[in-house]
Amino acid sequence: MKVDEFNIFDAIEEEGVKPTVSMEGIEAISELGAKQQQLEEKADPSKVEMLFEFIRNNKLSVPTVEAALNLIRSELNEIKSVKLPDLMDSIGMESFTMKSGATISIGKGISVNVPSEKKTDFNSWLIRQGHQALIKNKVVVQFPKEGRQSARRFVKYLDRYYAGKGACVFEEKEEVNAMTLKAFVKRELEKGTKFPDDLIKIFEYRYTNLKGA
Repeated sequence: MKVDEFNIFDAIEEEGVKPTVSMEGIEAISELGAKQQQLEEKADPSKVEMLFEFIRNNKLSVPTVEAALNLIRSELNEIKSVKLPDLMDSIGMESFTMKSGATISIGKGISVNVPSEKKTDFNSWLIRQGHQALIKNKVVVQFPKEGRQSARRFVKYLDRYYAGKGACVFEEKEEVNAMTLKAFVKRELEKGTKFPDDLIKIFEYRYTNLKGA
C-alpha cells in the first residue's frame, strides 16, 4: 500500500515511544569517550599509572553505559514487537511503503520450549499422536574411568560388526531438533491442534520487518 500523506513515524513520536536515555547515561558515555581519547593521545612514562586510573575510574561508568544500552534495546524491542504492530493494526494496515521505497510489514512468529524435565513425557505424547518420526534416537555408552580397555574392546567390536555398513556412533538420548519442532508446532497450530500446556511452552509474538531502510 502506497501512502503519501501519513507518516507512521510521526504517529509513533506523538505516542511518546521515542527511545530515551537518562542524562546520567549520556554523561557517562561522553566522559568515557573523552578519557579514552586522552589515553590514546598521551604517551609518557606515567602511562602505566594512567591505565590503572582509567580502569579504576571507569569501574562505575561501564555498568552505567551498559544499563543505558539495555534501556535502548528494551525500548526498541517494545516498539518493533508491540507498539508499531498495534499502531498499524489500529489504522488497518499490514504493510507500509515510504516515499523512499522502504517498506514496513508486520510478521508473526512463535517460540517453543520443552522443559528438560518434561522432554520424556513430551516425546511420549508425540508418539501417541503419531509423530514419532520427529524424534531422533541416540544411544550414548559411557564407561567408568578404569574401563578404558573395555571401551577399546567395545569400539573394536563395533568396528568389526559394522564393517562395510557405515560408521556407528552411539549416544543415549532421544531428542527433537529445535528448528524441526518449531516448524512442526507452527504447522499444527495452523491446523488447530491443541498442545499440552504442561509439557510444552508456546509463545506467539509479532515482529517488524524493515526493507530498504
